[in-house]
Amino acid sequence: MIDGDQALRGDRSQNSQKYSSNIMGTDRSHSERLSLLRNYGSWTMAYSTLQSGLQYFDVEDGFIAYKRLDKKHLFVLSDPVCPKAAIPEILKRFVTQYPYSCFLQISESTAKYLISSGFYANVMGTETILSSKDRDILAAVSAGKVYVMPATKVFAEGITAIRNKKDELYAGLSDDADKRKQFWRLKRRIAKLERKQFEQDTYQNAVTVFLQSYLRGAKREFLRRQYSAATREGVTVYEIGAQDWPLEIISDISQEWLHSRRIMSKEMSFLTRPLALESDIYSDVRCFMALQGTRYVGFALLDPMYLSGKITGYYIDIIRTKNDAHDGTVAALTLTSIATVFMEGVETISLGLSPMHAVAPVYLSKNEIVVSRYKMGYPYKRVDNIIATALYRFLFHWANRLYNAQGQAFHKTRFRANMIPTFLCSRQRIPFSEVAGCYKLCGVEIFHLLKNISR
Repeated sequence: MIDGDQALRGDRSQNSQKYSSNIMGTDRSHSERLSLLRNYGSWTMAYSTLQSGLQYFDVEDGFIAYKRLDKKHLFVLSDPVCPKAAIPEILKRFVTQYPYSCFLQISESTAKYLISSGFYANVMGTETILSSKDRDILAAVSAGKVYVMPATKVFAEGITAIRNKKDELYAGLSDDADKRKQFWRLKRRIAKLERKQFEQDTYQNAVTVFLQSYLRGAKREFLRRQYSAATREGVTVYEIGAQDWPLEIISDISQEWLHSRRIMSKEMSFLTRPLALESDIYSDVRCFMALQGTRYVGFALLDPMYLSGKITGYYIDIIRTKNDAHDGTVAALTLTSIATVFMEGVETISLGLSPMHAVAPVYLSKNEIVVSRYKMGYPYKRVDNIIATALYRFLFHWANRLYNAQGQAFHKTRFRANMIPTFLCSRQRIPFSEVAGCYKLCGVEIFHLLKNISR
């Protein structure tokens, strides 16, 4: 059961008076929209609303990002970027101007208003959200903070004392066999202590300790095995500052990854933000690189989530690896970025959408939306499109050649995190054209679906 959004229960008459004359006649610049995003963009897809190729419905305190596929089909990307109190009035004006729009990957609060405007609301998948308030995350952060300290002085002082004694023995070394034995024993002891100090320094690294705590137990055994296997193969992950991004290497890895795809070898867009290195290096996007030996084998880009001008979370948006990279490289990139960000005090990390995962009927009762596989009676009213629900289930189970939805869902469920349903809202009773349009917007032609299912 999903908690309601209190902002939509407010007095709409006050908002309508405030926002009644705020429709702008001119387009904003990218920097102006980025400024609005830094105040109100606190969800997974907020940063993706700035990707190239989108159109905007501008109001004084926000905007709605959308893309027109043709004269009949208009698709809205995620929630409006604006204050929560303004969402109902902005949606009302947008729906009045574009009554047959299709809203993709929206939250429950936006879906509730659209249901009241005559839209069907379907679950289009689940978002995997990790919160700093989760018990396992809290324990891992606490463990990391305890062991974040310089190299232990005990080892340093012990090694120094033994080295001085060894030097004294070496200075007076003679044919005495006992002194020679004592000298070599001290030398071996120094080597052993140096190895132990190195292991201690590694263990005291905050990221290492975080992951040791977070991956403990049977819940995340799959992730632990993937991470350990990658580590044994020499895969290391570290963050690179914005000014030091190896742009050519990232581009080469990306191109190799794209050409290895079964269906298409070009960038997807809309629901998946395309790679835009030229603009990302000047923003708050963060880059983690995977190194195996002396060569780069993968990278991950994290999109920021904002609230009131501060970064409150990150969305692990783009992860790509070379064809010959170890299978655990993706897990190593994901886990290292999660540990790094949470140790900095960030509140939320999103792993993104698992398309068509856990699709179930949607029911509404007053201001409460319930997603349930079981039939619910009064006072709950079913508000989803029954045909669309059946179609999404079919695509999830039988169209895996077109898009690896099952693989995405399997990987993200291994984190045992919160799975939050996201919604698709449309007025169409038979949504085949909108499903096909959604694939086309993302860069996949629908004829590939029929071609690959028939194989």
